[in-house]
Amino acid sequence: MSMDHPSVNAPSWSFWRLFSTISLLGSAFWTLGRPLLAASDPEQRRQLAEFTGLTIGVVAIAVIGVLLAGGVRMGLAEATRLAAAPDAVRCATASFTPTRMGMRALATRYGLPPKRGFALSWGLVEVDETGIAIRRAHEDADVVLHVPAHRIRSIRLGAMTDGMLRVPTMNVEVGPDDDSVVLPIGLLAGPTKALPLIERELFIASARRLLRLDVAR
Repeated sequence: MSMDHPSVNAPSWSFWRLFSTISLLGSAFWTLGRPLLAASDPEQRRQLAEFTGLTIGVVAIAVIGVLLAGGVRMGLAEATRLAAAPDAVRCATASFTPTRMGMRALATRYGLPPKRGFALSWGLVEVDETGIAIRRAHEDADVVLHVPAHRIRSIRLGAMTDGMLRVPTMNVEVGPDDDSVVLPIGLLAGPTKALPLIERELFIASARRLLRLDVAR
């Protein structure tokens, strides 16, 4: 796969991302507004509005709780790895669909199967002289996948689209050169925030230095 392929270098607003966003907003508007339009008197409308507001509030609290828990787990994993491997570079990542597809391709082509499941969860991406590892966001920071350094041909900035989300990535080309797989790994600053551009560039530069890759690659 080319490092310029749209699946690992997605535009800011692809057709399907725009379509998904419009569809979700339209569905939410129809779902929330339909009961109010069907109400036959003001009292019914008031009760339905209160119920809708309460439901939205409960969902919002649940989502915020999950995000806070994810941030805490990321912090625990980073503290564990900082103590165990202070010379490595790492940042937050997550289990995006293109990442999981790349992991399956690596398992099929090069026999690099994931050591653990990595679905609907956050994690860390860690680079040192031995290669690139994806680790669980957990105080044990167990390895999910390890790509050895001798397999890595190139690293480049990119972006992938997962549903409505466009996520900046570190694209890892795993070779040999004539039959490579590109593994996109999301680069995050937290559960919902992408790593800023300058920090992504510094991360990629540090990763290339540790893996002894040519900067031009």
